[in-house]
Amino acid sequence: MEAFEKLKKLLTESPVLSIFQQGKTTELHTDASQQGYDAVLVQEAEDGKLHPVQYMSQKTTPAEEKYSSYELEVLAVVNALKKFRTYLLGNHFKIITDCSAFQKTMDKKRFSYSCSKMDITVRRV
Repeated sequence: MEAFEKLKKLLTESPVLSIFQQGKTTELHTDASQQGYDAVLVQEAEDGKLHPVQYMSQKTTPAEEKYSSYELEVLAVVNALKKFRTYLLGNHFKIITDCSAFQKTMDKKRFSYSCSKMDITVRRV
């Protein structure tokens, strides 16, 4: 309950969303489950803390509900990269995910080619 109250407070106090600034430390946090997936694009502000720039969430389709957790995590990242593309092109950013196998996906030629215009580092939490 304490975590929920903290989250509610963070989402309702100023600044709720920050304006994207080129060159600032940028991270893309993603997560997925059989019910849906989400992402948040965050940047480091003057106070040294990460502030949200934009959110994304999507309910999974009946077909996507049958995906493995790995496939759902990749789906979340791919859709987030599409959604936030205008912010991410030309900026170094980190993808933060809890999927340990995602780094191997980034190393594959086909996936890395589609992201070749993006300067990405992947970190697992």
